[in-house]
Amino acid sequence: MKIKGLVKRGEIYWYRHMVDGIRLQTSLKTGDLEEAIRGAMVLKQAGPVKNDPRLSILRERWIADKLATDRFREGRSPSTARTVLRVLEKFTGDVPISQVTEAKLEEWKQNCLARLSRATVSGYFSKVHSFFSWCKDHDVIATNWAKKVTRPDLGRNDSRQAFCTKETRDRLIANAPDNSMRLLLFLGLHGGLRMNEIIEARRDWVDLKGGFITTKRAMKNTRRLRPGERQFEPKNKHERSIPLSTPLKAFLTEWMAKPQLNEQGEPYDSPLDFLYRPDKGYTGGDYRTPIGDRLRAYFDEQKCPEVSAHVMRHTFASLLVQSGVAVFKVADWIGDSIKVAVKHYTHLEKADADINKML
Repeated sequence: MKIKGLVKRGEIYWYRHMVDGIRLQTSLKTGDLEEAIRGAMVLKQAGPVKNDPRLSILRERWIADKLATDRFREGRSPSTARTVLRVLEKFTGDVPISQVTEAKLEEWKQNCLARLSRATVSGYFSKVHSFFSWCKDHDVIATNWAKKVTRPDLGRNDSRQAFCTKETRDRLIANAPDNSMRLLLFLGLHGGLRMNEIIEARRDWVDLKGGFITTKRAMKNTRRLRPGERQFEPKNKHERSIPLSTPLKAFLTEWMAKPQLNEQGEPYDSPLDFLYRPDKGYTGGDYRTPIGDRLRAYFDEQKCPEVSAHVMRHTFASLLVQSGVAVFKVADWIGDSIKVAVKHYTHLEKADADINKML
């Protein structure tokens, strides 16, 4: 039996269908064809939900509308907005929009603040406000509860505190419980990679002879995508090369020489094998293999709860600028514009001996 719109992405089946003139893609959360067909038939027979739609339905309608009207800012993609709404859905459940009240949003905000930086949570609420405003404008909800929840205040010192000192950076790497954790720390603190870049990094990204690592696309037309894998493209579709620091090069030389073994005892040493957990495939989540919880538990253990995957990247850029590296170089290495690099990564230590240069 064939169902129109049933497609397989990685190991998971998805159902493409139309709701109120908008094309949606709904995960059927299974790799079994028979289960996928039954799930698709349920969606097909149910038809569009007219009253009190669920968050997942509204999320895709909102994103589709923004794409159709070209309202994503330059350099932004729907993936970030989709991820934030999925974080909200994970907390509330995929409930009807009427159940997401002011109290529930405030509870979610406090939950996020307990795990994430204030800057990250503030960014989350920027997108949630936009989503609820769209729902209100389209008469889906009568009251925009998100407007009644205050975004986390970013005091002047927040951005200054959102990076590690050299001593903290080196301590975190030295105290890592194993080399797989050390790999995550090195790629973030010495390579400035984004979290998904750390997860998607492959062996052929690393050029030990040339002394750099390159964030390479893995798209169907690049022949770098193997069966069952999801396409990957760096932010802003920009591949970039980052020079390997001496400690990072030394670590990667050792790591590449001793690849992880599969169940048959064979090494994961193909150029397209992933650096971190090459045994892990795609299961339908946002990431191939989530690393956030593992990093968070380690940072808490090390009494550094303010550190996160993004703060590692922030540390990489901020320490380079503090050391006198030109901002345009740092911007190129982290894959951001000079304006963004100046705004977010060029922070000074509170105690700075240069203050005495005026004397």
